[in-house]
Amino acid sequence: MVRKGIELLLIIFLIILTPLLISLSSFQSTLTDNAFFYKEFTTYHVQETLPIEANNLHNQVMTYLLFEKKQVLIPSDTFNQKEKIHLLDVKDLLQKTILLWKLVTLATIFSLFILISLEKEDKKILSSLIKVFFIGSALTLLITFSVGFLFAINFDQSFVSFHELFFTNNFWMLNPKVDMLKALYPDELFQDFALLFFTKTIIFSFLMLITSIAIFKYSRRRKKEDENNSRKLENEQNKERNKPVLTKNKGR
Repeated sequence: MVRKGIELLLIIFLIILTPLLISLSSFQSTLTDNAFFYKEFTTYHVQETLPIEANNLHNQVMTYLLFEKKQVLIPSDTFNQKEKIHLLDVKDLLQKTILLWKLVTLATIFSLFILISLEKEDKKILSSLIKVFFIGSALTLLITFSVGFLFAINFDQSFVSFHELFFTNNFWMLNPKVDMLKALYPDELFQDFALLFFTKTIIFSFLMLITSIAIFKYSRRRKKEDENNSRKLENEQNKERNKPVLTKNKGR
């Protein structure tokens, strides 16, 4: 009884982890996609507004955001003090997000390991994994479409709300004519970033959903085949048991 309760809690926990794992993985994938940023710089003619090479400046910013562990401002003369403070805030937020992604990944692997260990004797693990994949991916799609819809109908307001939620100052309010950071990353780039992020999240979720349905159908087919084979074997065994009895009666 206790083991069943633990198994149920693990399944629920994994279902909750699934949207986090998919969305954070999509975010990490988009954030580190330099090809996306380079293409955006070309599309929106970013280089024309900068005194230095856009790709190199982006690489410098990303290196600072992702790998600088100390609470220091970015060592660059390109940005003013306001931009540097905002980048420091962004660095803290991104590194906490990446840490969360790593913790969620480890928690998912650990929970799966425990669930498999508990259910391997009962051979219920396939059924449990189907539940996790199906419900988790469906929940991810529901959340993604809901949040994506809000961004789609009014991206500007959603963008402002995001910054008001995660930043405690107004240093994110930059002017592209004065602030180099805003010239490097225009609003259109962030809009495309959000679109790519939501697209990746939806694709990953659909793949997981389709996989869970395919596994479910396969397991049902295998179960029916096993039941049919068992019935055939049972019928053959019954025929074999009845043969000697019939022979005895004929001899009499």
